[in-house]
Amino acid sequence: GIYQCDAHTILSGWEVSKTPWATYINAEAFLKHWQSLQQSKQYLDHDWTVKTEADTVFFPHMLKMHLASLRTPQGAKVYLKNINYKYQFQGALEVLTREAVDHYFQKGGECESAGKMLKSHPKAGEDFYMKT
Repeated sequence: GIYQCDAHTILSGWEVSKTPWATYINAEAFLKHWQSLQQSKQYLDHDWTVKTEADTVFFPHMLKMHLASLRTPQGAKVYLKNINYKYQFQGALEVLTREAVDHYFQKGGECESAGKMLKSHPKAGEDFYMKT
């Protein structure tokens, strides 16, 4: 899986609570992981950033073929829709261009700094936070 990528970083987490509908309340945990990625600047060396979770089955060569077929314009802020449900960005595999990650780092803190998102949705998962 992940070791077949051009680069990788493994971030360990901690135990988080679940909602009554069995979703993990992990927005704050992943927020810290994204901040770690921002500080390392490793994502700047690559066109795409892929976030996977520990229990994800992931075939990098398949994703590379799919990305090549998309012909994404250089410099585009793109994330891949990965589910046909609600905001179409959910789950254990999230794929974003370098520019989309940069945009998140520039603008994503606006929700967090005011505390709006986490206060108004205290049981949010990381994917809900990312889509805002």
